[in-house]
Amino acid sequence: MKTTTPEYRSLPLRASAGLFLLLAAVAPLAAQMNPAAPMPSQPLSLDERKTPEARRDDGRPMDDLKRSDRRFLTQASRLGEKELMLSRMAETRAVNPQVRAFAAQLVREHTSAHEELTALVAGRKAHIEKRDATEVREEQKKWAEKKGGDFDGDYLVAVINCHQDSIDALENGVDSDVPQIAAYAKKMLPIMKGHLARAESLEASVD
Repeated sequence: MKTTTPEYRSLPLRASAGLFLLLAAVAPLAAQMNPAAPMPSQPLSLDERKTPEARRDDGRPMDDLKRSDRRFLTQASRLGEKELMLSRMAETRAVNPQVRAFAAQLVREHTSAHEELTALVAGRKAHIEKRDATEVREEQKKWAEKKGGDFDGDYLVAVINCHQDSIDALENGVDSDVPQIAAYAKKMLPIMKGHLARAESLEASVD
């Protein structure tokens, strides 16, 4: 008489066969992987991600300024801010009417120049260092304590010194390889020289 094997007795054999087929399928994939390779502990830097750089119309990076150009932009910006601060104070604190009128002229013209410079810096995506906020507050406090003719004379001396430094910076800026920087320097140079001449004339006439 023929004996029939119960169905449940074949289940372990089927499970073993299925497991064997599964291992055979994943073995090639496992061989391609390198489990010993360490996982990155830090996110990729911008250089590693190969992020495209912002570029100008001529294809060169927008932040490719030379050190001399960055120095010029920084000097021009910081000197302009200082001249504006002093001249805004002199508009109301100067005793001599001619000094007050000159200060008002400097506020108008330096505001325009500073706005143009700010637009230039933004267009070039340049990084420039601003004046230290604590230093600015201390300087404002020092000037707020000056009175009468002392304020007028000290203001004119400070303006003369600032404009001499500005002219030196602009003369360097004229030689820049960046057309926008060179054009700005050429435009502002005669204006700053005119301010210097006027300040020296006033300083000689103010008691």
